[in-house]
Amino acid sequence: MLRRLYFVLFGLVALLATTGPLQATTPAPPGNTPQAAAGVWYEIFVRSWYDTNGDGIGDLNGVTAKLDYLKSLGVSGIWLMPINPSPSYHGYDVTDWWNQYRRGLDAVNPATYLVGEVTRDRASELAPWLKPLDAVFNFPLAKQLIAAAGSERNCGLGPTLDRIYAAYEATGGAAIKDAPFLSNHDQERVMSQLDDNAQHMRTAAAMLLTLPGEPYISPAS
Repeated sequence: MLRRLYFVLFGLVALLATTGPLQATTPAPPGNTPQAAAGVWYEIFVRSWYDTNGDGIGDLNGVTAKLDYLKSLGVSGIWLMPINPSPSYHGYDVTDWWNQYRRGLDAVNPATYLVGEVTRDRASELAPWLKPLDAVFNFPLAKQLIAAAGSERNCGLGPTLDRIYAAYEATGGAAIKDAPFLSNHDQERVMSQLDDNAQHMRTAAAMLLTLPGEPYISPAS
């Protein structure tokens, strides 16, 4: 029986080059890691977005059917909410199928940059997901960044980063980029965690934006 992990799918699919029907492209050469693109990302809860087969439930074909519309809004990428097989309507408690999803994306556009949210507290539990994913949100680091900013102490950030990067590199190679963040949309807001201390917030933001990798800022930040 597959072990269920509680995480939300963040499939970041580049749209800038999508002007017509999706076509399969030549896979990227080995060792070339896709780069996260800057721009405006549009969040889609697929099940309520657009239904193409008449069953009353939004589907992925509904997403692709509206790519031109999204592009007309100035959207450069999409943020998919859960689409994984799941026993619940919202899809947050999903079963393991990342490898299959990765292969599907590569068949359409091997340059797709896929970020996953895996709610685990140790780098060793995040690292295995870097085979099908290009990056995972760094929950262990987020907790320490906020603790360090709030206490005005280092809180062992250096050794933590060493362990995280070593675990990532052992799994996915040196090209893996980290995805640091401070807080997620369904977590307590950063300012609340820092007792509304503006200086501590500035410190947290400065650490986030100067760390290696591709930093992410959510509404919770």
